[in-house]
Amino acid sequence: YITTACATLRIFSRVFGPLVAETLLRSARISSPGIDFAREEREQRCAACHQRFRDVALTLAELRRAPGRVGAAVKDTLAELGGWLGELEASGAAAPGGAGRGVGV
Repeated sequence: YITTACATLRIFSRVFGPLVAETLLRSARISSPGIDFAREEREQRCAACHQRFRDVALTLAELRRAPGRVGAAVKDTLAELGGWLGELEASGAAAPGGAGRGVGV
């Protein structure tokens, strides 16, 4: 089950990771006047997705040393997640007060 879950997470990360990262990074850079409810809702959804991916990555980190196929699947998944999650963390876009308000650990 873990290897299947990891494969699914890698697919989700490839498909949604760039969208989440781009939305949060753009939001951190752009400050527009007025109210844009659609943008705010999109940012909130992306911040929630980002937090869930981070939660999963923390859980998987505990399985990193598992032997065999499980360990390999976990390491591959963490590497996949680490790319765009690390970019967001380094930029500060996911930090509280940034686009990912309240998302920080």
